[in-house]
Amino acid sequence: APDAKKEAPKKEEPKKMEAPKPAPELTEMAKGMTGTWTCTGKWSMDGAAWTDFKGTSKMTTDLDKFWIKGEMSMAAGPMKMKGVEYVTFDAGQKKWTRFAVDSMGGHEAGTSMDGKKWEGEMSMMGMTMKVKTSLETSAKEMKATSEMSMDGKKWFKSFEMACKK
Repeated sequence: APDAKKEAPKKEEPKKMEAPKPAPELTEMAKGMTGTWTCTGKWSMDGAAWTDFKGTSKMTTDLDKFWIKGEMSMAAGPMKMKGVEYVTFDAGQKKWTRFAVDSMGGHEAGTSMDGKKWEGEMSMMGMTMKVKTSLETSAKEMKATSEMSMDGKKWFKSFEMACKK
């Protein structure tokens, strides 16, 4: 029998790996949030005694535009505080995530389905609390209100802030 010529197997071209891109939802939110904001507000640790504050928040995109980074500084009388937050959108889970830390040892982690209503946990001064935050943004204004709970059942208003570009 004649020798059949065997054809060499074809080499497949290696697939080029494409770098991921930031989710369109994040890009859209960044358009409205980036910039420098001047803020005023009040906060409370118990829902009864309120302390006024003033501050600034500089919002930028970071880490190849996959995160919105906020750098805040505020003063409430003689007390001064700084904080950093990162916000992103996971397109696979269709969910927003936020992490924040501050200059008093506090930290917070939360999630949102729409980027406006957030839920999570915050730790500060040896306590861990549940938090719910509502965020409203427009081209020149941002408003935030927050509630806290030690047990997830009894909630009290803990924070409200209005910012302008």
